[in-house]
Amino acid sequence: MKTGMILEVLTQEEKMLVLEELFSQNYAKEIVASSLADLENGVLDDVKEKYLKLSNLYDRIANFT
Repeated sequence: MKTGMILEVLTQEEKMLVLEELFSQNYAKEIVASSLADLENGVLDDVKEKYLKLSNLYDRIANFT
């Protein structure tokens, strides 16, 4: 199922629950780091704007762990 589709199906409460679990298990930081590595290595489409957003997000997440 594509990301957009699952986001339409989940309730706001379910989305928040998923986010809380991702952060509490430190997976959010790992997922962002993995996406950054994929962008750097050309595995994902090289989208500069997405890379910059993910990089900023990673920095913000890293400050809380």
